Amino acid sequence: MEVLQSGREDQNPRALLREAKNWLEVYKLLCSSTQNTDLIYQLLYSFFFAVELYLKSYIVLQNHEYADSQKLKKLNHNFQVMRQQVQRSNNKTTYVLLKKQLDNNQILLHNKWNEFLRYVPAQIMVSIERDMEKGAHDWQPLFSHIESIVEQQYDQWEHDHYPKKESCSLLLSIEAPKDEKIINITSRDIIKTCQNCRPIWVSAVFRTITFPWSVEPKMAKCKICGKDFVLDKSWVRGLD
Repeated sequence: MEVLQSGREDQNPRALLREAKNWLEVYKLLCSSTQNTDLIYQLLYSFFFAVELYLKSYIVLQNHEYADSQKLKKLNHNFQVMRQQVQRSNNKTTYVLLKKQLDNNQILLHNKWNEFLRYVPAQIMVSIERDMEKGAHDWQPLFSHIESIVEQQYDQWEHDHYPKKESCSLLLSIEAPKDEKIINITSRDIIKTCQNCRPIWVSAVFRTITFPWSVEPKMAKCKICGKDFVLDKSWVRGLD
């Protein structure tokens, strides 16, 4: 298996799935909070974007190359391309469930559906929403199917492509031995030792897990001098 050297924490299959569920909650909230058509665009956008994230979660899981931030961006908001990727995964159930819904939602087959949706007349969007309310477009089987696959395969995916590195550090009391060899041996084994069986001079154990995305430097260009520099880690997420 190829070990990936870069990626973003919010673009692994589980994180994408979590974000998809958040957008579904936005959709449900909008459904329950408004009875007029003023927010019909926002309502449909939140639902279709959730669908998009579900598919991207599945695609990244099946094709680890899309865990790369730049390649995932190339999927854009194009359901035609995403459908092709799902078809290549050779999971017939996933493809059949997706094809059925896309055939019933032709609006999603336009390139960059999110931009096209802006120009769809409000009455057509209302019609789409009413059909969804009546169960004419049932995406839940696809959602449940993808959730199950991600849950079953994520740990293996992470192990193969994003192996985590574990380290252990000790907080020592004043009774700790001065011999560093003894301390180093204890550090290697202490993580497998319960609190009651640890040496009395070990006050606390800290376990650290790092992934490639948490150690990869993030570069940016200074808006004043134009030079490239490494971003402070606290600002890494959400700048793309």
